[in-house]
Amino acid sequence: MTAKDILESILTYDHAADEACKRVTSIESDITFITSRMDKVAVKTSGNHDFSDSLDRLIQAKREANEVIDQYIKAKSEASALINMVEDPREQQCLRARYLDYHKAPKWEPLSWEEIADREKWSRSTVTRTHAAALEKLEIKLQNLQFCDFETK
Repeated sequence: MTAKDILESILTYDHAADEACKRVTSIESDITFITSRMDKVAVKTSGNHDFSDSLDRLIQAKREANEVIDQYIKAKSEASALINMVEDPREQQCLRARYLDYHKAPKWEPLSWEEIADREKWSRSTVTRTHAAALEKLEIKLQNLQFCDFETK
């Protein structure tokens, strides 16, 4: 995996976590609707079937959401550590702006080069050059780490 792949994975995991949480909220809403009907209508044995199924779906959805959230937290932690490996503070800031400060729903995309330039008060070309230099340095650091891991095995 390249440094860019690692950094870009954060957005994917965050989006997946958001979708998983929406599924949980939707199922909770279904359960609220079912229980409100149960309060108003005499409940037959078969009436508990919807409730039971919904509870099972809720438990499964919460498990899946927790797994995705754990993956997101791990990816964000790895990306932050990777960004911190860059020694130049401007390069770190450029990477943070591009990979950690992205647009959430409904877009789910990184900030544009222009948005980063406006925010940092840099030119667009400075942003793209800084980004490229930072990624190049990270790739070298990753290769060195992988080489060291290989030597110790």
